[in-house]
Amino acid sequence: MSRRILTRFALPVMVLVTIYAIFQTRGGTGVHISGDLAADLRASLESALPGLDDARAPDAARLEVIAVTEWSKLAFVPDALRACGAPCSPESPLRLVRVINLAPGRSRKQVFLNIEAALDTKATQSGAFALSSDGAACLGRVLASEAQHIRGDKDLEFSCLSADQQLTRWRFLGL
Repeated sequence: MSRRILTRFALPVMVLVTIYAIFQTRGGTGVHISGDLAADLRASLESALPGLDDARAPDAARLEVIAVTEWSKLAFVPDALRACGAPCSPESPLRLVRVINLAPGRSRKQVFLNIEAALDTKATQSGAFALSSDGAACLGRVLASEAQHIRGDKDLEFSCLSADQQLTRWRFLGL
């Protein structure tokens, strides 16, 4: 009888507790943006999704965004390059790589953005980097959608990025 109770009740409860622990995040719930034009991306995100929690440290954020004007710049951030891998190689046509790190008590999402296509071509020709108004609006919507998805508010929606320009990778326990 006790074995039957264990398999009928205790085992399913243990499985549910384990699943909850994997998807539960301790610590911050905010967004941390780093990399090229991080301040501009933060402003675009805040205009698309006002009242967002700001995470000052990347490890405290549930959503970490790393933006680069070209994938080769990730070579200067070894941990980011290791997390993103081949999809963020200089030959990659991808513009967005989402890495979802599942671990007990600290699951989080990293979004790697190649913002080259969103740059203002006039500013780039003069040697400065700036987001075009359309590019800023697009990236703001993309990041707002990512932040809302983390909170469970709605499904991901990318009207300005095609499906062949994005990829999702899952990592379990940092492997």
